[in-house]
Amino acid sequence: MDVNTLSIIELDRIAYEVLELYGRLSNQEIVERLKCRHKRNDLKETIYEIKALQEQGLITAQQVEDMTMDGIPAQELSSITLHVISGCNLRCRYCFGQDGTYGMKSVKMDRRIARKAVDLLFRQSGRRARLHVVFFGGEPMLNMPLIEDVVKYSAGIAREQKKTVSFSITTNATLLDDHSIQYLNDHKIGVLVSMDGPREVQDSLRCFANGNGSYERVIQGLRKFIDSRKGKVSVRATVTKLNTGIREIHDHFGNIGFGRAHFVPVDIPGGSELSLNGGDFQKVEREFRKISRANLRAASGKHGIVLGNLRDVVERLHQRKKRLLGCGLASGFAAICPVGNIYPCHRFVGMEQFIIGDIESGIDPERRQNFLKRVLGHVSENCGSCWLRFLCAGGCLKEAMDESGDFVQRDENYCRLIKTLYQLGIVFYARFQKDARVQSGGKKTGDRKTR
Repeated sequence: MDVNTLSIIELDRIAYEVLELYGRLSNQEIVERLKCRHKRNDLKETIYEIKALQEQGLITAQQVEDMTMDGIPAQELSSITLHVISGCNLRCRYCFGQDGTYGMKSVKMDRRIARKAVDLLFRQSGRRARLHVVFFGGEPMLNMPLIEDVVKYSAGIAREQKKTVSFSITTNATLLDDHSIQYLNDHKIGVLVSMDGPREVQDSLRCFANGNGSYERVIQGLRKFIDSRKGKVSVRATVTKLNTGIREIHDHFGNIGFGRAHFVPVDIPGGSELSLNGGDFQKVEREFRKISRANLRAASGKHGIVLGNLRDVVERLHQRKKRLLGCGLASGFAAICPVGNIYPCHRFVGMEQFIIGDIESGIDPERRQNFLKRVLGHVSENCGSCWLRFLCAGGCLKEAMDESGDFVQRDENYCRLIKTLYQLGIVFYARFQKDARVQSGGKKTGDRKTR
């Protein structure tokens, strides 16, 4: 894969060896260097093909392009995350949001603040025609009346402005009942369920305030909800030292009926009983490989639960869209806390030094600019030479911070895990590009195949 153009190009051995020298040596020097292993005519033909790919803009000679603020667009919102409540009915042992309160007193967002946040989204959406609202918490379904009001209010503005607005919610699924299931389905609200595995894992990591496990409560409403959506429901599991066997968890989620499962390493200080060490990361890597192989076998038949991490990678590879940052924080989206402060994204909520505005006065351009310069400088310094610079782009930047709010070098174990996922994704993507060429009678589709 070319680091700068994100083109995926299949190479044979001779092309690989030539490309390693191309741009550093003259064509004649390349031939002289490699003539003991390859025929001169083959070397010359390969150099010609590589030059043609370069002229087409599919490959570049330099290692990694420089990064500047010029690549970050002006604030044009496409999505907002509403923290509709700073409170939760669970007490997850690893919660980054301090039991959903984010260091604030438990409070529900009121209708005035929520509607002003929606007004902000539409006002700063510019030419964007498709907008999105995420309901977050705490546990957002504890404030279901506000969610219903926001959906109705947003849909009305969208009609007036001839735009479309969609909705999604991240929930622990403990409050799913007939009414909420019907409402979520009627309004086509996307649902991401937070769940960590089978009963013994779930009850250990995600319990109620009284200490009781949550698995049974979750399953009661979840099966009915998944059936109502014919399996088109996603689940997100936090991977801790207690549940590194993600292949088994992935299969369990499939048996429940989920269509997609996403696994994320716990974001918790090292030394905690739940934090992952090098050996744990290596196990998770092996488990990802097992799941990916199973996904590859199942994909041709279009059945089975999909590994969300792999799907996300394949989508990024297909889009070939260069990213300066790992997500749209402070650019395409923003998060609003229950009292109306605006943050770059939901992970920064509660950290006063990262407030970039409020719903009364809007987003402060100077604060936003200073924040983006800071994070881009961090990514440039720590990830500038990485081959995933424009795909991973540093990943979740909140997870690259210490407890004082300063950005630090990402853990090498985390980076190795991400690189493994992209390597698996490239294999997956190349396989289906090849299948597409075969099905089209040999006609090439997607990225160029070289030799």
